[in-house]
Amino acid sequence: FCEDVQIINPDENGIGEITVKGPNVMLGYYQEEEKTKEVLVDGYFHTGDLGYLDKDGCLYITGRIKDMIVLKNGKKIFPQELELLLNESPYIVDSFVYVSPSEPDKLCTKLVYRVDCDALKEKTEEEIYEILDTAAEMKKLILSDNKQSDLLKGKALVTLFYENSTRTRSSFELAAKYLGATVVNLSVATSSVQKGETLIDTGKNLEAMKVDFIVIRHQMAGAPKLLAENVGASVLNGGDGMHGHPTQALLDIYTLREKFGKIEGLKVAILGDIKHSRVAMSNLFGLRKLGAEVCIYAPATMIPKDIDKLGARICVSREEAIEGADAVMGLRIQLERQNGGLFPSLSEYSRFYGVNDGLLKYAKNDVLVLHPGPVNRGVELTPQVIDGEKSVILEQVTNGVAVRMALLKLLNEYREIGL
Repeated sequence: FCEDVQIINPDENGIGEITVKGPNVMLGYYQEEEKTKEVLVDGYFHTGDLGYLDKDGCLYITGRIKDMIVLKNGKKIFPQELELLLNESPYIVDSFVYVSPSEPDKLCTKLVYRVDCDALKEKTEEEIYEILDTAAEMKKLILSDNKQSDLLKGKALVTLFYENSTRTRSSFELAAKYLGATVVNLSVATSSVQKGETLIDTGKNLEAMKVDFIVIRHQMAGAPKLLAENVGASVLNGGDGMHGHPTQALLDIYTLREKFGKIEGLKVAILGDIKHSRVAMSNLFGLRKLGAEVCIYAPATMIPKDIDKLGARICVSREEAIEGADAVMGLRIQLERQNGGLFPSLSEYSRFYGVNDGLLKYAKNDVLVLHPGPVNRGVELTPQVIDGEKSVILEQVTNGVAVRMALLKLLNEYREIGL
């Protein structure tokens, strides 16, 4: 939306105050003595925010989205409502209000999309393969008679889960224990969070206890990043809102590579609740980066807008998505992130969007069936598919421990050399 962006008085890291020049008159808000005042500026607009430009010219704004006040359809949206609005999509990272020269009396809200904020999106191909190669070493330890190592001896890890979890939390705990670390599981339901303690304050208190690693799962997108910016411990994302679940995608990719020896050239079909799935987003970024084709199929109400611009191929039928696929991934319906009304009934969803044995005949003979879990039997996958010979769902769970061990090992090594 900007013709020109300038950074005023940047520091040694390139961070400074932002000015932008856009084709429209922009409307901004600022707070003065608890009153909201409007500012109309033509030409250069000084945001007062801090930010920087990367080598590709992408503008990164440092600030808190929830503190913004914007308009939508002429109605003021305050922080809590804005936070809910932005969380509807895993791509929205900012917004502003503008007045178009062609319609000077109409206020419009523009949502700014950024697709490079997922952990796997930020990783290079070489970094991903380093994790996968290290995970292969860690899996040998898991399968051995002696699962104990002292690679993390003297280190401490805390799991901080604001949402329910079985596989992710348990595998992180086991990964750390297998490597010799001390592990503490902080139960949010019985912690000071229930007394009003903020995420940042919780993190700082854990840091004061000299914790080395914090694994966080949170219902709000961006929570791991916010925590990482405010503590010195290494923060690992165990899933945040609808944004991402990078370690799940890494274990999925590891499972495929272990079976096929490669990722490049594979066709992966993902079926289910794409819109609300953080697993789908992370897998899309990771698989596409390594050269796989990603085909998706879901009810129209469960397909995110413009996901094809991220590299996914939207299919018109289950048969098209699965045709010639090397792997088929089912996704659970994320009822906890929906307001309802996205499909008539579970039985109808299963009939028209679920995966059964008959559909797998369209895939390659050696097709693999994956699912991040938990599986709703008879909804996204039939019991015959879940328990069938093509299913690697339980192998994914084993590989999840290996991948998380690899991440902890590599993070510890980087910490020791100051990276």
